[in-house]
Amino acid sequence: MRIGEFAIFAGTSTSTVRYYEQIGLLPAPRRIRNNQRRYSEADVARLGFILRCRALGFSLKQIRQFAKIAQTNGGAMDQCRKIVHARLMSVRARIEEMKTMERRLAGLLADQAATAGSTTPRCSKLAALA
Repeated sequence: MRIGEFAIFAGTSTSTVRYYEQIGLLPAPRRIRNNQRRYSEADVARLGFILRCRALGFSLKQIRQFAKIAQTNGGAMDQCRKIVHARLMSVRARIEEMKTMERRLAGLLADQAATAGSTTPRCSKLAALA
């Protein structure tokens, strides 16, 4: 399939496909007349892998490491687990940050509701943040 079909099939853009080729995450595709790219089922599988990794928040560097691990004969399972564990810890830390933010925002709303009948100007707590 050609690059446009390939991108649509994978659910991404042609510029993303070209970028992944440029940085070496996707191998250079076979070329036909007029220098048009042609992609195989293996290319589809590889791009799918990259996009799923990106959806999980892995960096391009980490995806490159996964690709290297996949090319070895299973000797780097510990390295793979370390990468996944580090990402999991990062996600958990971000969840805690978001929970803290949620509590603070809920507190601001509760303060707003508590001062509804007073002479204190609304959003005074938000104004104090500025």
